[in-house]
Order: sequence, then C-alpha cells, then structure tokens
Amino acid sequence: MGYVIRSNVKIALKEETTEGTYIAPASGADFVQALKDGESLEITREKVERNVFNGSVGQATARHGEVGVNGAIPIELKANGTEGAEPEASVAFESAFGAKRSAVTKTASDADGGTHSDTVICFEDADASNFAVGDVVMTKRSGAYHVSPITAVSNAAGDVNITLLIADPAGAYVDGIEVSAVSTYYPADSGHPSYSVSKYLEDAVAVKAWGCKTTSLSIEGVTTYGLGSFNIGYEGADGERAVSALPYTPTYDSSLPPVIVNACAYQDTTLLEINELTLNLTNELAWIKDTCNGKKSSRVANRTVTGTIDPYTSDSDVNNWTKFNAQTPFSLFVAAKVPTGTSGEYSDVVAFYAPNCVISAMADGDQDGAMKDVLTFDADKGSASDKTELYMSFI
Repeated sequence: MGYVIRSNVKIALKEETTEGTYIAPASGADFVQALKDGESLEITREKVERNVFNGSVGQATARHGEVGVNGAIPIELKANGTEGAEPEASVAFESAFGAKRSAVTKTASDADGGTHSDTVICFEDADASNFAVGDVVMTKRSGAYHVSPITAVSNAAGDVNITLLIADPAGAYVDGIEVSAVSTYYPADSGHPSYSVSKYLEDAVAVKAWGCKTTSLSIEGVTTYGLGSFNIGYEGADGERAVSALPYTPTYDSSLPPVIVNACAYQDTTLLEINELTLNLTNELAWIKDTCNGKKSSRVANRTVTGTIDPYTSDSDVNNWTKFNAQTPFSLFVAAKVPTGTSGEYSDVVAFYAPNCVISAMADGDQDGAMKDVLTFDADKGSASDKTELYMSFI
C-alpha cells in the first residue's frame, strides 16, 4: 500500500449538462490550479437515529439520511493570460454570479459620428452592442494604458459610444486607440450552472462530487505587496470516492498573478489610498428534494455582497463618516494588473466594480501607527432595485 501526499492533489471542474449528473474531465484544460492552504472537499451523510426499544441503554444502528457535499477551492487572483479570455475557474465564477458575457477588441473611431473625450470613446456603427454597462475595459494608448468601468453605452446609429467612470489622465481619446477584449461575470436571479468536482489524490484515487454550485466567492489577500486570491465555496448534491487513475495531465494557465502594488481603487471617481480590500459574494441555496429522488437540484434563493476597505483617516474632513451616517451610496472600483515591461502598459487585469455601496459599519484601524477608517459595506441593488451589485471582469 502506498501513501498519498498533499502536494499531488489535482482538481478539475466540469459544467454539467444535466444538473446532478456527474461529468468527468474531458481534457487537461478542465483542471484548475488550486492553492494548497484552505482546499477541502467533504462528503456528508446525515445520521438518522432509530429511537426504538432494543432492550439496552445503547442505541440501535442509525441510518443514513440526507446526503451532501461541502467544499472550498482557493485559487490565485489572476486573469487568463489571453486578453479577454475566461479564467480557469470560469464555471465556478458563473455559478457564483449566474451570468457572464464577453466583448472583443475594438478600435476607437468617430468616422460614423460622435465626439471623443477623456471619458467617451466613439466607435463605428458596425461595432454597436459589443460592450455593456459594467464591463471593465482597458484602453491601449501607447505608454498610457487606462482601465475603467463602463457606466453608459449608446448603440444608436451615428452615435455608438461608451462612457467611462474614470477619466483618462492622458486626455481625450482619438481614432485608432484600441479598447481591450473582456470577459465579465455579473449577478442573475437564475441560470446558475451546476458543475462536477473531480479531486485526484496521488493520481490514483478520485473524490467526486456532483450537482455543485458556488455558495460563496471571497476575494482575499488583496493587501499591499501581497498576492490576492479567490476562495470558492460550494455545496453539492452527492459524491463518492473510488480508485481511479488521473485521466489527463492538467494544462494550467501559465499567466502570473498581479502583485498588489499595481492595484488602484476608486470611491466614485476619487482615487483611494487603501492597504487592504475584501469582497464577499454569498449565495443561499434552496435544495429541491422529493421522496422519489431525494436531493436532485438547487436554486439560488438569496444573494448578498459585502466587503471592507481601509482608507487612511483624513485630518481635514470626515467624508467617510458623513457617507456612513447619511447612508450615502458610492461606487467602488478596483483593478489589479501586471506590468508588461513597457512603462505605462499592462496586461492580465482582474477588476471589480460595485456601483452601489453603502457603509454598514465604521471603525478605527491602525497601519504601522497611521490611523485608518475601516469601512464595512454592503453592495446592493439600490433603493429602486435598479442597480447591479457587482461586476467582475478579466482582461
């Protein structure tokens, strides 16, 4: 008998065609490169007691009741390596949010009408409907790349354009500037795909779970000079463990994660000085069960988005207190990027945009003796329920 060591764990995720029916990995591209710390997969069987007289104070053998799966997959916070392509854990991200979309690279042009500015980029009519509100894009002016969320889109003939939240410090756009491709995940009330998890131990034992959906997506470790991470929490319908050889050699994405020093954060359009940021999307699942099939599928029944930021305390204003006390909403935008080696140019951008944040708690913090406002916030749909809580984009 051999023994399994933790360093030889490999994990694959595969979207299910029929929810609750296990799908094995079909290629090495179905594997995700997980972090060692925090990964888990637990298959549970509820113990149902038999409260019968059995001539003893001891208990009769219990039965197995409801089955279930709980797990966590921490991965590096990074993009795909190919501009605008979906990251390795795409199915888990889509399961967390419920929806995704993609836009291809386009080039600025006012040939069909419109006027460029430092926040407005015009396109030809043929390029209408490519980008959407909430997408985070990167404009690629030589030596002066710029990243911003889109806050408005016009697809009208003769007036095709996008409006950016953050003005480009290099000035008004001109024809010929390239706007990046992007993949964006955003919340939906239905359509969250289920997926199968295959965890291979020492290439010899497979732990399988099916009917899985993402119940939590946490952005952690976003601290100055650190490496951020995603922590994917999930629940599943059932699972098993069996002797099974690794079917494919994983082909992990080779892109590098951004060091959190090229990661700018904005409160509305104001650049923030923060040392740490957290974001948490949590889904509550409603499991569909019946007496014939047991647990067979699930729906997301409730969603919350929360987070924290820690701007340094100002000695000239109490703006954060004013926002907190008056429940004044603000937008939060943060983008982490990898320098290309050419000054002012970047790649592999991971960005988050929450259009409607409200501070729920405010506390004092300390960073090496410097005071901070530690702000806990909710990202919600707004008082008119017409906002999107959170967009997550990969460039």
